[in-house]
Amino acid sequence: MLRLSPKVVGNRWVDIYNDKNGNIHVAWDIDKATLHYRYAESGGSLSDSTTIDLPVQEEKNRQADIYVDEEDYVHIAYMAYPLPGYRVFLDHVEGKIPAESFSRPQHTTVGMFELHAEYFSDPSVAAKSPDLVYVAWAQGTADELVRKVRMSVKRDGEWSLVKLDDNAAILQVGGRVVTTMTKNRVYVLWTSKDRIMKMYTEVIGYGSGITFPTDGDNVCGPYVDIEANMDPDSVSSVEFLVDGESIGTSDSEPFSIKWDASEATLGDHNFSIKALMKDGSTTEDAISVMLNCPPEMSIINLVDGGCVSGTVDIALYANSDTDDLVKVELYIDDRLVRTFTSAPYLYSWDTSEIDTSNHIVKAIAYEDSGQTNTDQVTVKKCSVYQPLNLTGEFSLKQTIFFKESSAVLNWEKDPANGPIDEYRVYRILRGKKELVQVVDSGTLTFKEVVDDSVDVLAYAVTTVKSGSESSGAFVVLEKK
Repeated sequence: MLRLSPKVVGNRWVDIYNDKNGNIHVAWDIDKATLHYRYAESGGSLSDSTTIDLPVQEEKNRQADIYVDEEDYVHIAYMAYPLPGYRVFLDHVEGKIPAESFSRPQHTTVGMFELHAEYFSDPSVAAKSPDLVYVAWAQGTADELVRKVRMSVKRDGEWSLVKLDDNAAILQVGGRVVTTMTKNRVYVLWTSKDRIMKMYTEVIGYGSGITFPTDGDNVCGPYVDIEANMDPDSVSSVEFLVDGESIGTSDSEPFSIKWDASEATLGDHNFSIKALMKDGSTTEDAISVMLNCPPEMSIINLVDGGCVSGTVDIALYANSDTDDLVKVELYIDDRLVRTFTSAPYLYSWDTSEIDTSNHIVKAIAYEDSGQTNTDQVTVKKCSVYQPLNLTGEFSLKQTIFFKESSAVLNWEKDPANGPIDEYRVYRILRGKKELVQVVDSGTLTFKEVVDDSVDVLAYAVTTVKSGSESSGAFVVLEKK
């Protein structure tokens, strides 16, 4: 369990948001006087606490709502209390996620609502981008038992109120206002005075043809998603065609299909649609794409910026979904040290003779078609040692109630390290290496649920000591 703030009487409210990248955002109040914010990258620890820069730091600065838009900008709607009443406004964090400065973000107030009311509550926010933001809240007078739901939208830098039905937009005592957003619509929900859930919805993002991929894109199989993000109130069905041949029809939102490209030739292809509209007319659209599937290539157990010591077994992952792999080359400091023509791709590197400067390890996978892919890391020599005796199990458990695939790892500490900071667990799946968990120095195990479609994956576990990260002990697991 993580403590967000010092133990203070009056920590009354907290909001947490898990964005599409797995990052965690937390905001909370202390004594209803100041709002605070912290952030953690996926699998990482929380950043330092940041006090949100409210106009007036007085009692009743509280209640906030966090939303991260499609462009990875963070929005926080909250209440402050500059007399004579509440204000509900939105702060926008300037900066992408993740960023080195994000642990101490700069805030700029970009919208403020000064309305004729004495009491504001339940701020809620949803945003598609910094230029399309919706904020909803409840307002009324201090002696009213019911409050009206209000909403404002920011489009292209300008704020304007959204007209809601006054008869329906009455919040029940104790009710909440919730704002959320999908790719195509924004929703505001609340419990009305007659104890019925009410909802306002607005279309925000429908297109008129193929919306994914876009004309000129490179795409890669074995399966390629094609989407026509069209308004279901106007469209009955959408037929999808590749190079003039129908591959199927979708008759409900989202209008999309998967193209099996595993047997397709590399190069240019034409995607087109024929949409049957509800008024009997048809709409067509077409784009050109390039099927371009480079091989998957990953250096499994070395971390960019990490350490090596002793004899390091460099483990490589290489695969091709659409072509035959011809070879995999391994370079150290631009010197070819090994050419592989088949798996396993393992090389023992004696680092006893190298100096303490930076060294570049590079691996290149070659397909029969001539396409290549490269992975590269920079490492240096230092005395931080990887965990010992890493083992793992990847299994499927199934009952009449559920089915779950999970991976479990166990390892031992290398006593030569002495006290350490932490362990880091990396997952290597389809050629992509991802940090999935930072593990406390006293913990020697890891478990995660894995998508049922995965049959083989690899893990690497590294040691971190005094800020330096070792090479990784690694294991390849097949589902049992």
